[in-house]
Amino acid sequence: MSLDGQKVEALARKDAAATQMVGLNELLAHSQAREAEIEGELHGLKGVRGELLEKTLVLQKEIDLVEREMDRIEARKNATAYARESIQSRVNSLRSQIEGSGVDSTQEPPNSETVAEKIKALEQAMRDLEPVNMLAIQEYDHVKTRYDFLAERRTTLSSEREAIIDKLEKYDLMKREAFLASFTEINKNFKQIFQELSRGEGDLILENPEDPLAAGMTIKARPAGKSLHRLEAMSGGEKSLTALSFIFSIQMYRPAPFYAMDEIDMFLDGANVEKVARLIKKISSKAQFIVVSLRKPMILQSKYTLGVTMQENNITTVTGICTS
Repeated sequence: MSLDGQKVEALARKDAAATQMVGLNELLAHSQAREAEIEGELHGLKGVRGELLEKTLVLQKEIDLVEREMDRIEARKNATAYARESIQSRVNSLRSQIEGSGVDSTQEPPNSETVAEKIKALEQAMRDLEPVNMLAIQEYDHVKTRYDFLAERRTTLSSEREAIIDKLEKYDLMKREAFLASFTEINKNFKQIFQELSRGEGDLILENPEDPLAAGMTIKARPAGKSLHRLEAMSGGEKSLTALSFIFSIQMYRPAPFYAMDEIDMFLDGANVEKVARLIKKISSKAQFIVVSLRKPMILQSKYTLGVTMQENNITTVTGICTS
């Protein structure tokens, strides 16, 4: 390219740069104006910020004061509540004392003049009691100590008495139960043995079933072919059979190792003697029997027979021993 061309091109670039510079200067002027405006606003905002900060500090101080005041109020509130509870407890205690003295706490208290008159009346009553025995308190303490001891002893004795009564009642109940159990079994045996000996009906009847230990017992028996009678209305033989039935019923319930019977067949006829002899022989496997008898059916059923006779001068002599 020639120098003229380069010169024209340079001038063109110069003009473009000049035009661009004018635009940039205008933009710079506008920016500077805006910067000045912003600086003014910033200065104003800084002022507002300072004012707000001062107000915030003032409000924070007020908040701190209010919180401290609230803490003091809360402390006074708690102290007041505690004092109120203490006072209420004291009021309840005084009310109990007043009511214990026979005074209605709901009534209005008397005026001072009435109280003063009552005090004077009480003081006069105290003077009327003179002379006072100064040993009365000591004597009272001594008597009270003795009274407390006796009261405690009485309570102990009362408890012991109740315990003894309970034991006695328990023993009575045990005796009653044992008696009724024994009576039931013995009555069962009596019915069986009486039927075996007399082919009739027999029964043991309590006079007071509710309290059997406080009353007696009645034996009712009806031998075969006869009406029902009490024991008192029977013949000698019937009484013997009934009594033997009762004895053997007890023996069957609680056997003893040894029995001695003296002429139990005295009032019995031959047939009944034989029945009794067979019964004794049957139950002799559980117990020993010594029977004194003059009746042949009884002697024939015995295992060992001893002959005994009375000699001169009332001397008893054994005449012989035999076995069946």
